[in-house]
Order: sequence, then structure tokens, then C-alpha cells
Amino acid sequence: MKPPATAIAAAFVCGIVAGLYAPIANYSSASHVVAPGFLAVACLVVAGAVLAQMACSEPTMHKALRRRQLQAPDHEEQAQQQ
Repeated sequence: MKPPATAIAAAFVCGIVAGLYAPIANYSSASHVVAPGFLAVACLVVAGAVLAQMACSEPTMHKALRRRQLQAPDHEEQAQQQ
């Protein structure tokens, strides 16, 4: 089984178990409890999207490629030396 499928299944099972837990089940339909949860999830999704965008930004990718090029041996020079 692939890791994303395992994570989705684990999240689903944890949601079911949390919903069956009595203290949580008593508040499951209370809007004053559910609304902040949805707001927290929305904030985390936005934060994840922003961080993903920053990680994939062009300057960051250029730095990583430049670092990789500096670390990698030059194959043309090795061929000329032989």
C-alpha cells in the first residue's frame, strides 16, 4: 500500500474513533465547536499552500540547481582528462 493511501485511511479511521468518543460526540453538532475547527483547517490549508508556493518559487529552485551543479563533477572535463 502506498503512503498517501495509508495516511488517508488512518485519517478516516481516526475521525471515526474520535466521533465515537463520548466527550467529542456530545459536541459534534454544536456550531460553536465545529466552526472553529473548520476555520483552523482552512488556515492550515492556506498556510500549506503558501509554504508550498515559497518552496517552489523560481529563485529557490535556481539556488538548488546551482548548488547541485557545483557539487556534481563535470563529465566533459573527466572525458578530456582521459
